[in-house]
Amino acid sequence: MITFENIKVVYDEFVAIPDFNLEIHEGEFFSFLGPSGCGKSTALRTLAGFIAPTSGSIRIDGKDVTYAHASKRGIGMVFQNYALFPSMNVRDNIEFGLKMQKLPKAEISERALKAARQVSLTDEQLGKQISELSGGQQQRVAIARALVMEPSILLLDEPLSNLDARLRKQLRVQLKEIQSEVGITTVYVTHDQEEALSMSDRIAVLNEGRIEQVGTPTELYEQSETEFVCNFLGEVNPLSDAQIHELNNQGARLSPEHSHYIRPERLTVQSDSMPAAGGDLRLPATIIGESYLGDHTVLEVDAMDTSLRVNVPSRDRVAFNGRDHTLVLDDSAISSYDANGRRVATR
Repeated sequence: MITFENIKVVYDEFVAIPDFNLEIHEGEFFSFLGPSGCGKSTALRTLAGFIAPTSGSIRIDGKDVTYAHASKRGIGMVFQNYALFPSMNVRDNIEFGLKMQKLPKAEISERALKAARQVSLTDEQLGKQISELSGGQQQRVAIARALVMEPSILLLDEPLSNLDARLRKQLRVQLKEIQSEVGITTVYVTHDQEEALSMSDRIAVLNEGRIEQVGTPTELYEQSETEFVCNFLGEVNPLSDAQIHELNNQGARLSPEHSHYIRPERLTVQSDSMPAAGGDLRLPATIIGESYLGDHTVLEVDAMDTSLRVNVPSRDRVAFNGRDHTLVLDDSAISSYDANGRRVATR
């Protein structure tokens, strides 16, 4: 439905996006994810029509909209600060765009009420001032104001970043529910990896204006194609030269020329007295610390003079009262990358 083809964006002499190619499918919740300054908001605003690309093209449903006015693209936008009018009540905020189009009053009222219902705003809330609403309710107003224009695409630029952690978790569930119920193609910008992983159908991870990888949350986390994605998403342990040497002595095929990583949940801690299973790789380990995080505990383990993190269910903490243990892993859990940061096979 949305196609970026060889999009380049240059500010003076700074190349914000060097060569951007991407397809976003109709009806999906798609996220641009990456650190600050990676180009994700630039890509979104180029799609919205707020930034004109230096070269390349953007198509929506096959129609070239590269230089079309923002109002002619069938796009609704929710900004980071929501950009609501504090002098207007909720109903007037939602109706504002329709009034600018000078539509009949009856149609304006009907469409505004429909949009309010789509985001679960009550009749009582429609009469309130923006200052009387919670952060979550204000977000709903901003989404309703975008939906009332009946766009084919909804863009959201870090709409949860100004909220506290607990409210962010609550609202991302609600936002995904709204998107699923309405069925609108949604493009979402965030630097929060947990947010992107929990909400998105697919994600593009950006780095310095370039797409590192596009895929489902599972594909990105479990099959990171680049070293950047591997390190950016979640926690990961780099393996030391000594650990690589020891694992190779046990039959692993890890090139010393490559970088190797394993995620904390893919490591298992066992007592030295437990027998080794066939095919398992093992490293001698000493538990040197732990961090209790409710449902799981992060163990800090010294393995051959290099610290590794291991995630274990907190109910199993009692099993690790002793100090000396063994780390057990399968070499299929190791992600390896060449000097260019590209994923390589270990077998």
